Amino acid sequence: DAEFQRIVAARAAKRTGLPVVEFLRVEQGSEKYEDAIHALFGDQVGKPVNVPRLSRRVGELYGQGNLEIFDYRLVKDPDSPESAPDYGLAFTTRRNSWGPNYLRFGLQLQNDFEGNSSFNAAARGTLAEITRYGGEWLWDIQVGETPRAATEIYLPVGFRSRWFVAPHAQFQIRTLPLVDEDERLLAEYRVRTTEYGVDFGRELGNYGEIRLGAGHTVGSARVRIGDPLLPPTEFDGNKLFGEFRYDSVDDVNFPRRGGSFTLGWQGEREHGGDSQKADLLLYDQLYARSWGRNTAILWTSAGTRLDSDTDIVRSYYSLGGFLNMSGITPETLTGPHFAIARGIYYRRIGEGGQGFLNVPVYLGASIEQGNVWSARRDISFSSARTNGSLFVGLDTLLGPVYFATGFDDEGGSGYYLFLGRTF
Repeated sequence: DAEFQRIVAARAAKRTGLPVVEFLRVEQGSEKYEDAIHALFGDQVGKPVNVPRLSRRVGELYGQGNLEIFDYRLVKDPDSPESAPDYGLAFTTRRNSWGPNYLRFGLQLQNDFEGNSSFNAAARGTLAEITRYGGEWLWDIQVGETPRAATEIYLPVGFRSRWFVAPHAQFQIRTLPLVDEDERLLAEYRVRTTEYGVDFGRELGNYGEIRLGAGHTVGSARVRIGDPLLPPTEFDGNKLFGEFRYDSVDDVNFPRRGGSFTLGWQGEREHGGDSQKADLLLYDQLYARSWGRNTAILWTSAGTRLDSDTDIVRSYYSLGGFLNMSGITPETLTGPHFAIARGIYYRRIGEGGQGFLNVPVYLGASIEQGNVWSARRDISFSSARTNGSLFVGLDTLLGPVYFATGFDDEGGSGYYLFLGRTF
């Protein structure tokens, strides 16, 4: 990329007296994106050609992922006099030869060979360009240990506007175990949650976004394992949240460089005279750096309840699973406060090439330290647990494939198979 930018800069330096853009022309076969082109490039008419600005605008539309080709060139108006020709920009677009609707599958299997196992199978459908401004409609379906059905509609408010609206709805069932300090199971809850709401947000360049949202949540938490006389808990309330995200990671499956940062707050308020409330703060940060075939990642996450009430089980955070305390069964550790730090290393041992099976292959390991706590005053390095993992990863056309084994400092272990991505 650095060498290419030097070539572009050197070429631009040799140009003198770049012409003024007098018109825009959308080539035959590109009419579907005519409105978007005029909205993005209309302000260039009457100004000298500005190559960096044009390239940035091209990236905004091409980066939405719906175009296979998007190109422009400087052309002369054949009807203008030779002595004083008029110049303009001619645009050529071609929609993806695949799509515009997309379907993705994922499978997750886990077993500790001690009678505990879990699986989730998921699918995501994307309906692209459902509005003239490039709206998208997502559908998520998951079956297994954590059944889930969700939908979200992403609605930009204009071609050049970075503001958007995103109504959404979700139904989910989670299993949340409660254990004591000796890891004895006290109870296990099956939590059913239905929520719906709408988010308002703004994209921040090509690197992040900020969102504010409001919604309604209803559901129940019933004892699955434990005292059968414990009554089920019903909840019905409103939810507010705010979130900031930054992401410069170069690859979502196997990052080699860049970083990401998320900071979010969520407030839950139940209806009724004995209404309960929860204020949750969540933090997540990842940084990746590579040298040659090697990549190192530092990834930290933490969450806390800002209020002192710890009886709202559905608001508990959970740990367990691959790269999330890899030697512990998924969602085994639950509590109102959590923190985890991960150091991950992997090396590319195979190269991608021609053919379906000739894909990049990575061999890696991780070390993870973290835990959940019932009170913030209990959070300490001495009470954190240490886990680790060894894994082989393949970056396939269908998504990442992982074969992994995890270890816990207290003797636990887990074995994992991931095909594609779940949620």
